[in-house]
Amino acid sequence: MTPLAAALLLALAPAAPPPRAAPAPRATRAEETTQQASVHFKKGTELYKQARYREAIAEFEAAWRLRPHGVIHFNLAQCHERLGDIPAALQAYHEYLRSVPAADDRETVRTAIVNLEARLGASGVQQLLVYSDPSGAEVYVDGQSRGRTPMALVLPQGSHTVALVKPGYRTTTRQAVLSPQRSVELDVMMQKLESGERAAPVPASPQEAAQGPRPAAAPPPAAAPPAGRPPAPGAAPASATAPPPRPKAAPRARVWTWVAAGGAALALGAGAVYGLSARSAERDLKSGTHTTATATSLAD
Repeated sequence: MTPLAAALLLALAPAAPPPRAAPAPRATRAEETTQQASVHFKKGTELYKQARYREAIAEFEAAWRLRPHGVIHFNLAQCHERLGDIPAALQAYHEYLRSVPAADDRETVRTAIVNLEARLGASGVQQLLVYSDPSGAEVYVDGQSRGRTPMALVLPQGSHTVALVKPGYRTTTRQAVLSPQRSVELDVMMQKLESGERAAPVPASPQEAAQGPRPAAAPPPAAAPPAGRPPAPGAAPASATAPPPRPKAAPRARVWTWVAAGGAALALGAGAVYGLSARSAERDLKSGTHTTATATSLAD
């Protein structure tokens, strides 16, 4: 090809399009979730400043569901405390310290917890917080199921039996003594069952323990085999069943026996008396003459 032909082809060839800019990378699902949680968190903070604490709680809880963070527990505790909900504020403060163990304001939060515990204890109750590893264990308090871990309960002050039950794990029992001064936090490490091992039963409630063990139910009577079918092997035939014992004679029967014997004795005595009288009248009748009336009387 001559240089002129080559130049002509280049002139007629369409111009190459300019290079396109690289597309902006799309946000990942995790980044989108974080952005949404940040929006709820900021909105909750603004509502808290406006003293709209219930609305702020809803926003902080929405942020927690999207992206859990320990700081959200602190903000929830502040809102609940402003609303006067002491149990909810206590639980949120405890969750904050568990989530952020190295928090700079740990001592300040501990002071707030102590004050709230004293206020709650003045009403005769106190808070019990139960955690387990793994979570999701069913919690029995004094023999009654109260929910699953993690959980917080408000109970009367005093001693309570707490049992944690989870399939595949040993039943764990603890004693919790709630005082007016402080709440109780139980953190239980569940142990797996060995091969062939069974979990221990849940301890009975105080009411059931006071009643004692229940009597064993009497076994139902064996049903007679249907007609034409032989009894099961080892079963006793119906005719071999011992007859029921006869009832003893009532004491009144013996009394009537003695009465009948006494009546017979009296009759025998009377008969003897009348016999002697008759023999005397017979001798008088034969001994001499009598008037018709006297003879008739003696004869009778």
